[in-house]
Amino acid sequence: MIYPNSANLSPREVEILILVCNEASNNEILEKLFISKRTVEGHKNKIFRKTKSKSSIGLIQFAIRNKLIFIIHQFDD
Repeated sequence: MIYPNSANLSPREVEILILVCNEASNNEILEKLFISKRTVEGHKNKIFRKTKSKSSIGLIQFAIRNKLIFIIHQFDD
């Protein structure tokens, strides 16, 4: 599946970005996607560069702005 986004992220980069937004560690990402730690780090570096983000918070903001993730508000009764 290809997701539209303003940074022209590859489908794999979008997949990793979504995992990062869900607090997945590098080890969790590599286990889930069956890739090496070095590959995870390389993808993350490209994502930071393409999105011009400086932190994980910046990545989350990018993902929200580009509708790659959604925030659902839940209120306690």
